[in-house]
Amino acid sequence: MRKESTKIIFMLILFTSFQLFAEKTKLAIMPFVDYSTKKNFSNAMLESETNWFRTQFIKKSKNKFRIISTLEQEKIIKQQKKESYRLDHDKSGQIALGKAISAQKIIYTVIRSFGNKYTINCELIDLETESTDDAASENFDGSQKSLRNAIATIIEQLLEGAEKEDLCRNSTNLESAPTAMTWQQAHAYCGKLGKRLPNPAELKALIECGQNYYGTLWSSQTSGSFATFVNSQSGHTGSNNKYERYNVICIE
Repeated sequence: MRKESTKIIFMLILFTSFQLFAEKTKLAIMPFVDYSTKKNFSNAMLESETNWFRTQFIKKSKNKFRIISTLEQEKIIKQQKKESYRLDHDKSGQIALGKAISAQKIIYTVIRSFGNKYTINCELIDLETESTDDAASENFDGSQKSLRNAIATIIEQLLEGAEKEDLCRNSTNLESAPTAMTWQQAHAYCGKLGKRLPNPAELKALIECGQNYYGTLWSSQTSGSFATFVNSQSGHTGSNNKYERYNVICIE
């Protein structure tokens, strides 16, 4: 009997893990493209920076996406004709390659220059609609060190946009407390529901989603006997004693 129970539990865990894996967006990080005036970046450097971008994105996205490996991408590239491969570096070519890999979204990155100034531009493209879901850009001075700093900033911008998108998509799963509460009551209320208070950035994102929240809302951010709040009308962020009573929403 115990063996059967253990087997059932194992199968349930396996099924749940498979579902979570299947639900993740399949994302391909495409090779960087150099459109700078003087073509300052060698293929080896572009490959190196693409791989660094991939590593940092995987580390900071915390398993939010299913990132397609470079091996999968290279396998598809090798299967293509040499004539087709030349097109893989423009936007339409990378979209076609992304579809061939069966990705749902790709990150398309271009480096451009204006005089002595450089810009790295990233687009998060939905392959089903071939439209840009999000975009980020950052200036740098042309050196590898400044390029990596720019990449780090871009990754933060893209992930912040993805988090906002998730919040808006899942806004129907929010739980609003029936009355205003102290911060301690709000924290306990969300905990009983298996949820949590949003942080200030998440609260602002939810307000930007067009949700009709009214009044002042508690956030999860605290400092001693004070906690941070966000006013849903003005967007003002401040802090007050935890014993004040503000409105509450809980997120997963």
